[in-house]
Amino acid sequence: MKGILLHTETNDIVLRNGTMAIGTTDEQNAQIIVLAEKGEFKEYPQLGVGISQFLKSVNRENELLRAIRVQLALDGIRPKQLTYQNGKLQIEL
Repeated sequence: MKGILLHTETNDIVLRNGTMAIGTTDEQNAQIIVLAEKGEFKEYPQLGVGISQFLKSVNRENELLRAIRVQLALDGIRPKQLTYQNGKLQIEL
C-alpha cells in the first residue's frame, strides 16, 4: 500500500525536498496497528491489537498471534510469517 512515510523511530512525517515522502507503508501500518488499542482510530474503533495488554498477561501468545492476524487482515495486510518467541514478536510481510 502506498501512503505518507513516517520515520521508523519517531513516527514523524518523513520530508524530502520540503514535501511529504510517499512510499510503501505496509510495515509502518502493521506496527501502528499492533501498538494501537481498540478505539484509538476514531473512524475504525475496532481496529488495534493493543499488544501492551497482552504483554502484561501470561500464556496468551496464541491469542496475541490470532489478534494480530485478524487486525492486520482488516487493513489488507497478510503476513508471510508471524511468530512470538522468547518475548520477541516477528512479523514478516
